[in-house]
Amino acid sequence: MRTMLTQVRSLIEGAAGTARVFHAWPADWSRVPCVAYREEENRTYARADGAEALTELVYAVDVWALGAKEARDLLGEIDEALCDAGFARTQATTLFEDRTRFFHISARYRVLTDGEGVYQ
Repeated sequence: MRTMLTQVRSLIEGAAGTARVFHAWPADWSRVPCVAYREEENRTYARADGAEALTELVYAVDVWALGAKEARDLLGEIDEALCDAGFARTQATTLFEDRTRFFHISARYRVLTDGEGVYQ
């Protein structure tokens, strides 16, 4: 089974500046902004010669910040890094969490891979 978790983390860390990056969910809410990412879908997209030829991967990226602009700017940097690497943003939603008073942007990125390259 193919995955690009390591590459996704590296791209996010390179774009996130001083924001902390977590897999799946932030382990510590004492400092924002922060970013969490996870693989949401991993499925066979095409088969050839009895084997998986293309894998469809979908990654969720969530950003939390104290201000809307800070959240948008952070996701913008991450978005540019992922899209430059061949991922396509398929969704993004901006939320305000009343309980925490954080701005939260939730986005999804899709890519097809044969294990060596990425395709749309």
